[in-house]
Amino acid sequence: MNQGLKRIAAMMMALMLMLTGLSALAQAPAATEAEVFARGGRIKTETNIDVNPETLNGILAMFTGMSSQEGQDAQTAIINTVLDALRKLTVSVVTDGKTAYASVGSENGELFNFFASMGTEESFALTNLLPGIELSLPANLISSFTPQLEDAQNLFGGLSAYADVAMTFVNEELLAKSSLEEGSFALEGSGTFDSKVSLELRSHQVADMLDGMLKVFKEDKPMQEQMDTALKSGAVNAQAMGQPVPSSQEMIKELEKGVAGMKEAADQKLANLTLYTANESEAMHMEAEILSNETPAALLSVAVVPGVSGEDMHFSLLMPDTTAQTEGPVDWAAARQGVLSGTQPYATLFDAAFNKKTDEAANREEMKGNIDLYVMGINIGMVIDSGANISGDYASDGSFILSALGAGPLLTVTSKGYESKEEFAAPSREGLKKIALSEQMSEESGNEIMAALQTGLPQLIERLSTVLPEEGPMLLTILGSMMNPGTPSQQ
Repeated sequence: MNQGLKRIAAMMMALMLMLTGLSALAQAPAATEAEVFARGGRIKTETNIDVNPETLNGILAMFTGMSSQEGQDAQTAIINTVLDALRKLTVSVVTDGKTAYASVGSENGELFNFFASMGTEESFALTNLLPGIELSLPANLISSFTPQLEDAQNLFGGLSAYADVAMTFVNEELLAKSSLEEGSFALEGSGTFDSKVSLELRSHQVADMLDGMLKVFKEDKPMQEQMDTALKSGAVNAQAMGQPVPSSQEMIKELEKGVAGMKEAADQKLANLTLYTANESEAMHMEAEILSNETPAALLSVAVVPGVSGEDMHFSLLMPDTTAQTEGPVDWAAARQGVLSGTQPYATLFDAAFNKKTDEAANREEMKGNIDLYVMGINIGMVIDSGANISGDYASDGSFILSALGAGPLLTVTSKGYESKEEFAAPSREGLKKIALSEQMSEESGNEIMAALQTGLPQLIERLSTVLPEEGPMLLTILGSMMNPGTPSQQ
C-alpha cells in the first residue's frame, strides 16, 4: 500500500476516534456524563469555529511577502470567503456513550455526517463521504483506548508502592540534607510565604531513587501487563516506521543498564531546588534551577495557591539565551523580562496559569487557563475557559482561543453540551463493503476507499450551494480554479 493511502487510512482512523469523543470538548465532569448515559439519556454537543480574517491575513502577509496589491486583494477575498463559510458551519455530535452521530452543516442543511459505534467486540463507522463503505476497527485496539474501570482501579491501587519510594527519597535524601529558613518571603505572582527550604539534587541520588522504583516495578505484574498492552496498541505504528516493539521485560533490562551507568559515572549536581510554603494558606511555590555540566540551563517554577472556592496553579519554564550568556549565575528575573520585552529573542519561555473554582450557589464549576509560549521571538498564546453544572440537569460550555505573533485572536472554538432527546437511528449496513481501517491495509482496500471518495466528494460539492447559499458558489469557483490552474472559472 503506497504512503498516500497509508496517510489517508491514518487520518480516517484518527477522525473516527475523534468524533466518538467530541462531546468532551465541553470539559464536563465525566461522572455527570456517566449518569446521563446510565439512565439511557443522550448528550448533544455543538461546536463552532471562528478564524479572525484580519489576523490571518496579517500573518500570511508576513510570511508570504506578497508585494502585489492585486495579489493581496485576491488572496484576501479567497480567505474571507472560506472563513465566512467556516463561521456558518456547526459540528453537532449526539451520543449515548456507545454510539455517536456527528454532522457538519448550517441552518440550511447537512454538509456531511459520520455515525460511529464503539463496542468491546465490534466497532465501526459510516460516513456519507464514503458511500457503500463500512469502516471497522479491531476490538482489541478499541479496548486499549478504553480500559475497564476495574483495570484502572487495580492500576492506581498499585501506585502506593511507588509513592512510598518517592516519599522515602524526599524525606531521607532531600529534606534531611536541606537547609530551612523561616521568615517572610514575597514572590511576585505567588504571594507571601513563611518558610523556605533549599537543597540540591545530585545524579547519584536520582539513580538510587530510580533503582528503588525499578525494584517495585519488577514485582508489579499488573503494571507490567498494562505497559505491555499499551506497547502492543502502538505496535502497528511502530512497525510501519520500521521500529521494534519492546516488551516490559526488555524495558526493565534497559532501565537497569541506565541506572547502573548513572551510578558508575561521577556524581554531578543536577539542580538547585527551592521550596516555599505558607502554613496558613497551604500555598506552595517550587523553583528548580536545572543544570547542565554545572551550568544553569533552565528554571522550572510550579506554584499552587489555594483560594476560598478553588485554587490557582502556575507553571513556568524559562531557558536563557545561550548566545549571550556569560559565565556565572543567571539573572532569571532579567532573562524573563528580556523575553517579554523582545530584547532576548533566543531565550525560551513557557508560562501556564490555571484557575479552578466551584460556586455552589450558582451550581457551577469552572476552569480557566492561560498559556503563553515565547520561542525565537514568536509569541503563541492560548486561553481555555470551561464550565459545567455541578448537579441537576447536564449542561456544559467551553471555549478555546488561539493567538499568534502578538496579534489579536486567530482561532476561536466554542462549544456547548446539554442533555438531548434527539433521536438518531443507526444507518443500514446492508450491502456495504466492510474495510478494516489500519496502517496495514491492502492495496485493494485502499483503492476501494479512494473510489468511494471519488463518489462522495462530488456529492459533497453539490451540497455546498444548498448548505451555504451565499459562499457555496464562490467556493465552487475557487475549487475549480485550484483543480484547473490557468483556466478561467465561471460562476
